[in-house]
Amino acid sequence: MLTRHGPIHPPTVTEGFAWDYLDAGGAAVGRSEVFSGRDEAEEWMGQAWEDLRERGVEEVSLVDLERDRRVYRMGLGEVQE
Repeated sequence: MLTRHGPIHPPTVTEGFAWDYLDAGGAAVGRSEVFSGRDEAEEWMGQAWEDLRERGVEEVSLVDLERDRRVYRMGLGEVQE
């Protein structure tokens, strides 16, 4: 019989790319699944941004998990002219 003492934590992902979801004040409110490459992550965002905006996400930030740094940040709202 297998028993555990203490909490079970998922492994920390340190490779790939993910999108951090940000509110109007720039605070993180969630994160996407992890994608193996930047192109894959950007393609997914091209399809998902409208749904995210409808759920209240104002901005997103693409994060390179291996280098632990933000690649870029962008708003999901309509362009104001």
